[in-house]
Amino acid sequence: MEERKKSASESNLLALDIESNPETERQIMLLKTLPQISKLDWARPLWIFLYTILSMYPDNPSQETQQYLYNFLIALQAIMPCNSCAEHFLAHLSSPNFKDALTSKYNFSKWIFHVHNDINLRTGKPTLTYEQSISVVSQMITWPREWDMPVPVPISSQKSGIQTGKTNVRYLGAGKVVNRYWWVGLVSSIVFISIGFGIGYLVKSKIK
Repeated sequence: MEERKKSASESNLLALDIESNPETERQIMLLKTLPQISKLDWARPLWIFLYTILSMYPDNPSQETQQYLYNFLIALQAIMPCNSCAEHFLAHLSSPNFKDALTSKYNFSKWIFHVHNDINLRTGKPTLTYEQSISVVSQMITWPREWDMPVPVPISSQKSGIQTGKTNVRYLGAGKVVNRYWWVGLVSSIVFISIGFGIGYLVKSKIK
């Protein structure tokens, strides 16, 4: 923890240029094009993040670490993009045993699984046992790196995507991104196979 503080204090942070200029205005307009997402879109990534914290949480965290997690969860409910969700989450944060849940990794797991099950009950989803929750968490935080998450892909076509100077950006699922040069591999494979058959035929002819 002390090393983190030291590295942060010694690093040269990039100063943000927030002066009003044509480029800033263009970027503000671009920012307004961001889509409004549904609860289903942001809830899963949030749970993945919370469960990642759980997986890395110390078995016996220091008071300082407990306070950091406490502050984070309090701040999280304050900026949660859903008023009813924030209210329900705050109710759990306000429970008498909430701070005790932060005293160990096991206690935190019991608390967060209870919160998730309570949300499942409210939304008509099945609740999970502790063992089932562990299995689900393991799957969530080891999700394949090629998961279907939007990633920017430079394209030459000017018909789709967001204008970004010389190129556009098309947002595709990472699992659906197609290599622009896939045909090179295909042609190479055909050429090598043809050469192989040719050499085989010549060798066979000489033997005869």
